[in-house]
Amino acid sequence: HAADSALSKNAYNARDNRSVARANQDVQWILGYDNRSGSAASVVVDDAIPAGTQYVQNSVELPPGWQVEFSSDNGSNYSTTDPGSSATNLRFYNNLLAESANGATQIASQPFTSTSQSSTGEDAYMPIPYKTRIFGIVHHSDQAGNELVC
Repeated sequence: HAADSALSKNAYNARDNRSVARANQDVQWILGYDNRSGSAASVVVDDAIPAGTQYVQNSVELPPGWQVEFSSDNGSNYSTTDPGSSATNLRFYNNLLAESANGATQIASQPFTSTSQSSTGEDAYMPIPYKTRIFGIVHHSDQAGNELVC
């Protein structure tokens, strides 16, 4: 994982989202990862299913850009096939996690190249990701005034 990153893991009673779970109740585990490295990073998080608990098949929820693999042999081998309750380990990974990202990512081509947005002759070299779009600030244009082009 990236230098100066942070990993957190919290458990909640899945029925009422309280931090206390009792025997025979479903537990919702939430993993958090914060890339504080100052640049994009390739991230892999290995997580063992806690002793005395059992993974529920098809229960993994992932932010965009993240993938999961499953192991049934304590992490010796991984597969993308969900084995259900025989899972012993989960591996979460994201090949391009942005710096200061909250977990939601989208892979864009690297390196960025000049993009012609219209017939005005502008170019946009600095990408600005925002939600599901990428904006570019125009370097120059034949149009009067400033433009923001997406």
